[in-house]
Amino acid sequence: MPATGITRRGALRLCAGGSLSTLAVAQNPAAALAQSGPLYRNANAPIAARVADLLARMTLAEKIAQIRTAWQGKADMIDGLAFDPAKASAAFPDGIGHVTRPSDKRGVPGISGAAGGTAARWRTPEQTVDFINALQKWALEDTRLGIPVLLHEESLHGYMATEATMFPQAIALAGTFDTDLMRRVQSVTAREVRARGVPLVLSPVVDIVRDPRWGRIEETWGEDPFLCAEMGVAAVEGLQGPGKFEKLADGKVFATLKHMTGHGQPESGNNVSPAQLSERDLRENFFPPFREVVRRTSIGAVMPSYNEIDGIPSHANTWLLGKVLRGEWGFDGVIVSDYGGGTNWRPCTTSPPIWRTRRIRRSARASTANCPKAWPLPRCPKRWRPGVCRSIWSTGRARGCSPSSFARDCSKTPTATPRSPSASPAMQRRARWRWRRRARDCAC
Repeated sequence: MPATGITRRGALRLCAGGSLSTLAVAQNPAAALAQSGPLYRNANAPIAARVADLLARMTLAEKIAQIRTAWQGKADMIDGLAFDPAKASAAFPDGIGHVTRPSDKRGVPGISGAAGGTAARWRTPEQTVDFINALQKWALEDTRLGIPVLLHEESLHGYMATEATMFPQAIALAGTFDTDLMRRVQSVTAREVRARGVPLVLSPVVDIVRDPRWGRIEETWGEDPFLCAEMGVAAVEGLQGPGKFEKLADGKVFATLKHMTGHGQPESGNNVSPAQLSERDLRENFFPPFREVVRRTSIGAVMPSYNEIDGIPSHANTWLLGKVLRGEWGFDGVIVSDYGGGTNWRPCTTSPPIWRTRRIRRSARASTANCPKAWPLPRCPKRWRPGVCRSIWSTGRARGCSPSSFARDCSKTPTATPRSPSASPAMQRRARWRWRRRARDCAC
């Protein structure tokens, strides 16, 4: 911790509305008082004070917008390939927190998908930079509070974009047993991604693989927890830089540790199928790679897996994400959903039989950010919206999205599940009380 005051990560753990602002200003009153204009725009003020000041100014809709993501939704902000400020303002009047993969043409007319395929589905480096610059200019100048947009790219074995360097797949690099080589490979990827204006990547994968029928073995470093852990630490150090830090260095990007967990041993080898794993197996084999990366680096984000464990989807598992990841390991970065992970389990949480299952109902309040554009507001029935939104941002203790201009990182956001339309009024009242208590006390 610097001698001059509290750290950003420490402050976010203490986030408690106005009390955080008072604490942060007390740490550095001269910088806070010398600023002109809103405190959150003062680059010399303590980060914690800037975050608290910004949260106090944000409306509920603006807070919700900061945990939403546009991928298919890029169609609502572009004209052809170019970013269109007028369309963006109409589609995202409260701003947008996250835009995915600016290098692809998702949303461009005639492009049905952009997860792979021909070069016709990708922007050139120049087009990518132009899109990002126009997007950020709109966010800074045309939205009410001027909050920059967070962007991410895929980089499993190199930056997945045109005119970027591709390296051997992870399973091949694992065969070298060379952690220094892994650092150098990931350093190249980080420089190429950051040069186009993107501060976050969705890698590395530290899943251990135990079923040869699973179709994603090439993404992993194999079946040995120790090798996966060492390669994972080396990859994160190459992407972000070594050790613990508060600010991201030039030429580096925040990494995303994925997929937590059990992804590599699904039923029948089918991707996203349930993982029938005991807690002992999880702790002895599947947890160690994640734990070591969290312990030894400043990993920026962790992504839950698509599968479920013991009947509970990882994206909604408070034991996995809250007690273990944040509680036991002390992770204080972002929990980001996999692309459809935040919505795949939603039908389960609204069906009457599972609504009556206390364990599922309780677990469905785990925290994730990076929600798809369509969730939680547009597809959420209007009668549910106030409860959903207030459960996410209640009691002044919500871990809101820290603007990327502060530290190129996000903080935590406790989320909640819409109440079942079939639940009785008494059950709904009890659920609302539990949501409020969870939002107040959640370690997630």
